[in-house]
Amino acid sequence: MKLLTFNVKLSTYVDEIIATIDSVMNGDQPDYICLQEYQPNKQLEKYLTEKGYRYSTFEYLFKERKQWHQNLLTAYRKDIDLLNTYTTILNESKLLGETKGVMIMEVNRDGQKEFVVNVHLPILRKDTVKFEDLIGFVNENTGSLNYPVYICGDFNSVRKKSHDMLVKLMEDSGFKNVCPSKETFSYLTNSEIRTERKHIDPILDKIKFKNDWIFANLKALENMSVYSQILHNALGSDHDPVYLELEKQAA
Repeated sequence: MKLLTFNVKLSTYVDEIIATIDSVMNGDQPDYICLQEYQPNKQLEKYLTEKGYRYSTFEYLFKERKQWHQNLLTAYRKDIDLLNTYTTILNESKLLGETKGVMIMEVNRDGQKEFVVNVHLPILRKDTVKFEDLIGFVNENTGSLNYPVYICGDFNSVRKKSHDMLVKLMEDSGFKNVCPSKETFSYLTNSEIRTERKHIDPILDKIKFKNDWIFANLKALENMSVYSQILHNALGSDHDPVYLELEKQAA
């Protein structure tokens, strides 16, 4: 199983986003590509279709005055069968007026049912609330002990305390962090600098959070070797994509 998660920052730099996804395609095509803060874009959708994907979207924010959409998009190989989709809106941050969403896709891949959870969570002062609501929604719709479940996306865990809360709650719920353990960040603060100047500004390099995560349950990890990578030099967003490969271990 191969999965890429990428917060594309309202699809502002589509050519760069496509180049970043292409850099992963040149290795081995992911089974799933999960995008957050996706703004409907014909160029990106055409690209995914030409690469052999189908996709589902969930709109969780629309501001009419600004014509501003925020969607989750989950693309899946066309030989994977979509069985069902479950969505919910998390609108808990009254301070910031945020609305964020979660989309669960129930699929059949190579004769095996599994669930892919695409996440964009709000920023909260009481961080455990959003994580608990997410876990509750996942458990309600996946039967997470019986089938492989992958949870990925932008968790908006903007400080170390919330990082630790997230990992502990996920572990207590039967999900393991499969992001690289030694790499500490996936979010920087200025996409314009990263896109136009093609490098990370030394000052902004000091301002970093690990917002983007991938978790998997024990059923997904059973007899699997794990390879994951944060793509730190990606362009097109202030978030670094996270890539995961699970491969069956030799007997």
